[in-house]
Amino acid sequence: MFTALTLTDFKSFPHAEMSFGPITTVIGANAAGKSNLRDALKFLHAAGRGMTLPEIFGGKSSVGWPGIRGGAPGTVRNGQKRFSLTLATKEGLEYTIEIAVGPKGPTVRKESLHSGGRILFGTQPPGPDDAKVLDVRLIAGGDHKKGHKVVLPAHQPVLSQVTEPALKRTDRNAATLVRCVTEFRNQLAGIRFIDFSPAVMRQPSVPGEKTISESGDTLSSVLRYLVEDEKKGAVLASWIKVLTPMDVTSIGFEDYPDGKILAVLEEPGGRRVPLSSASDGTLRFLGILASVISPQAPSLLCFEEIETGLHPVRVQLVSELLQKHTIDGKPQVLLTTHSPALLGWLGREHRGYAYLAYRLPDTADTRLKAFRDIPNLESALEKTDASRLFETGWFEEAVFFAEGQPTPISFVAEDEPGKQP
Repeated sequence: MFTALTLTDFKSFPHAEMSFGPITTVIGANAAGKSNLRDALKFLHAAGRGMTLPEIFGGKSSVGWPGIRGGAPGTVRNGQKRFSLTLATKEGLEYTIEIAVGPKGPTVRKESLHSGGRILFGTQPPGPDDAKVLDVRLIAGGDHKKGHKVVLPAHQPVLSQVTEPALKRTDRNAATLVRCVTEFRNQLAGIRFIDFSPAVMRQPSVPGEKTISESGDTLSSVLRYLVEDEKKGAVLASWIKVLTPMDVTSIGFEDYPDGKILAVLEEPGGRRVPLSSASDGTLRFLGILASVISPQAPSLLCFEEIETGLHPVRVQLVSELLQKHTIDGKPQVLLTTHSPALLGWLGREHRGYAYLAYRLPDTADTRLKAFRDIPNLESALEKTDASRLFETGWFEEAVFFAEGQPTPISFVAEDEPGKQP
């Protein structure tokens, strides 16, 4: 499980810290910076997949990677030349990377991985921002009593380069380094940024996939795998009946000459609805369901506005689905949402991992405020629910008032346009 993310000078964030729970929720107005959190995780995900910095920022078409929005120049906060990200896990790993962005392109300036406070690898004092190589010190052990120094290219995260020199050693500490780096990279690579496309979800897919793709084009394949698993199949069937107005008794599959398959929802009386004819809402339900109960669940599922295209009553059911199947953090879920209803239906325990993203007047900087740090929130919740507070702008008002700022114009009462309270 991921436990904490820290951003410094990344996009619109001067500095922000966020703790992860089984379900982590971020709310905020449009253009408040919620998507920038997703971009930070995308950078780390690409680093875990072994990409170079030019590929991370600019894209890698061979693996369907589009790059980071804005490229390297758009990733550093306005007026700055470097950004850093730190990610920690429940297993005691803490990874930090600092990237310099200059006219000659992005380079790694600092990078380290600690395990339980003990350094596994770390860069030596950095040279110029455009240095082409890094001096990296690996953990001491075996014949390397004072550590093991290696020189690595600065155009690629050390995380994806360091195991090769470590594998040349046979001591226990080197083996620990390789194991921890490999496991951490797998966790990063296992992050999924869900952006379902009903058009591709309606298409047949190649059987054998166990994990939903980000666009959902593997939906039929994953559904088949779940149906063939007795326990998962029962869970799937029960939730389909709850999440959709259809009386689905089973899921069948149509075979295509090219070897692909298409899932078919079967109802009493012989009515059969192939996914090619299913509604957008039904497809999204199935995609969310397949994402959460997959036997090879991602390490972290990132949903941006998960409520899109769903009826409010169904959003409540999706909230129940997430809370029931993420108790142990397998998978973890990160939600950015504009849905007051979704916020209201999340349990009290999830408010400990809920955040408001906001911008102060006359600045482009984004701040994160944990719900637990918002003044008077608990007393307000004794009088009404979180969804009501959200839709009336109470969260922003409370934070702005606490910081001595005027209430944003967008939250002034409609009968008094332009008047600041």
